[in-house]
Amino acid sequence: MESKNLLVNCFTRIDQNSWRDIDISLDFKVYPCCAYHGVHKMRKTFDDDRLDNLPEDWNSLKKHSIEEILEFWSMYLNDEYWSDINLCPKFCIKSCGNTKVDNRKKYE
Repeated sequence: MESKNLLVNCFTRIDQNSWRDIDISLDFKVYPCCAYHGVHKMRKTFDDDRLDNLPEDWNSLKKHSIEEILEFWSMYLNDEYWSDINLCPKFCIKSCGNTKVDNRKKYE
């Protein structure tokens, strides 16, 4: 999936219909990767206005199917968003920024 035009090199996204690694928290919330899971649990924020303004249970398996939750993540975390600096989630750039784009450094 790596491309010159992408601002991030997401290790968990395989293609438009599949995820390599998802995290499910003890309270049944679904995250697309360990980085999103970790930051949300530690800081109670996604560092993103779009995600932080969603209802509390939007990614909960108690309210939604895993397919519905992953479909939402797929609409938000995809090549189109990762190719546009105005759409790309800042957390994705910080965590998995492509070092080939604008000399971005990977967050370690």
